[in-house]
Amino acid sequence: MSLLYVRVTQTVLTRVNTVTGVAYKDDPAIFGWELMNEPRCGAEPTGALVQAWVEEMAPYLKTIDAAHLVTAGLEGFYGDGAHESKELNPWGIYYGTNFVATHQAAGIDFATIHLYPDVWLWGSTADQQARFFRNWTASHVSDTERHLRKPLLVTEYGKFLWEEGGENATSATQRRDRFLGMVLDAIYESASRGGPLVGGAFWQLLLDGDGMDALKDGYQIVLPEDARAATIISDHSEKMAELSKQVAAEAGRRWSRKIGSFVSWDGTHPYVQRFLIRFVSLFRSVSSLFGPTIHVAS
Repeated sequence: MSLLYVRVTQTVLTRVNTVTGVAYKDDPAIFGWELMNEPRCGAEPTGALVQAWVEEMAPYLKTIDAAHLVTAGLEGFYGDGAHESKELNPWGIYYGTNFVATHQAAGIDFATIHLYPDVWLWGSTADQQARFFRNWTASHVSDTERHLRKPLLVTEYGKFLWEEGGENATSATQRRDRFLGMVLDAIYESASRGGPLVGGAFWQLLLDGDGMDALKDGYQIVLPEDARAATIISDHSEKMAELSKQVAAEAGRRWSRKIGSFVSWDGTHPYVQRFLIRFVSLFRSVSSLFGPTIHVAS
């Protein structure tokens, strides 16, 4: 185990918030931890090295903080393990991770994917990118249902705001907003039928005139100027909040009848219900940054 990573983990988890006086490991405002953002390993492309590291570090993190959810931070690239669909990877190559096996590791509570089809498939057509999005999302939803039986989040997604073929900035923004809607629709479709894909986090939200100009990287959604994006996110937030209430009510009915966990995956496992409720609460908190343009169901 890397001594540096041990020290970093201990320092972050035990740090005390100077405003609230609460240690991070005890803070209910924190949703969960990623062991690493977008781990890749070109030196060992089949995924064995990253696999071994996650299997070591996830249980260690839990010895310090057993109260928060943990994930590996994967982009969703398939590797050389069982049930891995390498042919779906961008350009069909290895990136040094296994989606299924790594998310099966002890201490990993939920699975993640990222979605950047325009960058991953540089030079491809809009139709090719849309087809990749559909296949990539459907495959990971299916693999999570069949092999993991854990929640799945799209923890990063975005579309770069470049202007193609002399088009203006408005056209580029419209393409970004369509992609935003596609991802959020896929999330709601899964969540509403009891599937594992129950949330997402777009990259990235910035506030206008708040000293954030240096953070603009071509993926930014800037408030309040991106009104259409705000509406798309607001509508999704309202729908997910309503779904969360329905899930909470159903969970209460099931628990009141003392029904325990379920052998088959049907989206009603108590763990998944609690996860959906918790994530929607976090999403609504983010949505509140949109001010009066957002009307989130209470």
